[in-house]
Amino acid sequence: MSSGQTVTTQLQLSDVSLRHDLTVFSPPGIFIESGKYPRLRAGILATPQPSEFTSIYDHPEAWMGLNRDAIVSMRRNLYFFSLPVDARTMRPRYAVDILRTIALSVSPVALSVEATTLPPRDLIMRFGSLPSSPEVHADSFEIISKPEVSKVAEKISGKDIPACEGILRLLDYDYSLEQVTRLLSVGLLGRHQNRRLLPTSNASRVVADTVSSHVQNMFADIEPRDQYRIHISRPLGELMVVVSCPGKPALDYFRVERYQGRTRRGFSSSDEEIGASDARTASYANSAKLSAMQHMWKKKSGMKITVFHLSNNVRNQILNGWIPRAGVSAALESDYTELNSYDEMLNVLDAVLDPPLSVWIEDLQQMKKMTAPSVLSYT
Repeated sequence: MSSGQTVTTQLQLSDVSLRHDLTVFSPPGIFIESGKYPRLRAGILATPQPSEFTSIYDHPEAWMGLNRDAIVSMRRNLYFFSLPVDARTMRPRYAVDILRTIALSVSPVALSVEATTLPPRDLIMRFGSLPSSPEVHADSFEIISKPEVSKVAEKISGKDIPACEGILRLLDYDYSLEQVTRLLSVGLLGRHQNRRLLPTSNASRVVADTVSSHVQNMFADIEPRDQYRIHISRPLGELMVVVSCPGKPALDYFRVERYQGRTRRGFSSSDEEIGASDARTASYANSAKLSAMQHMWKKKSGMKITVFHLSNNVRNQILNGWIPRAGVSAALESDYTELNSYDEMLNVLDAVLDPPLSVWIEDLQQMKKMTAPSVLSYT
């Protein structure tokens, strides 16, 4: 054997020796990366160190009341074990079948994964999803526990109906947005002949747009009334003030960031001609809007909503849009102050907002030369 052959053989043996079977536990959770369609990387979010809280690691709706360190620790425990897949043909079939089983599951799933030694835990941003620990390229997956599959989701996913209809049926059964997104991303919703894998970010957008469009169509003819409610929540120490009033569904979002003595403002208007001040604020506003629309869907009631979000901890930004989404949801479900005139509503806002209202809406006023009442007008 030549020296070159010897070196090659040693490298191959070394590479093989680094790969081994790992037992991991998925909350359940899956992720499909955005890539060069149809070749994508898809896989499971799973931890090698399960705990009694594993089931909520990828269930953000259960995080309200937890502190930031607890949430970050859960996400750091989740690695992304991925395989290459063809989104159009949905192959390799065995891998897609495993992803579908996990998407249908309602409790943690144990798997055997052939992969390299795990890298150190860290938080990696994932487009369209919450951050988690680094990606690990796997050679194979195998489910080694008996998954607890949702019979309702299994029944709805078996129907040859439009994806939007399946999404709304699942939400009627109180399935979370994450559960519905998982089912759509692995091709378990929609007309049978049109089903394929979707990147998680795309599936999430489809679910959000479906809910928003349906709610807006349901309540498009609601007449606005002078009946204001002010709701307050404090997700991870940040302040969320939400003003709601009966009317055509819409959401305006105002954000003030105060970090290390600096103040930064942003806004997102429901008026499409105005739009948002910047891409990051638009992303936060979309998260807030999703919670607002989901609330209207559950309550079967149309509302015009304005959100004032004071962000004062730069470390919270790693959690992406979870804070506005969780904050709006918690605020709308909490006790509220009810007011019967526009002036009363403004007086209460002035009392609870810091900085004052004029600072929040200053950029929007400059863009449209609006006065404060017109910015918040519900009539």
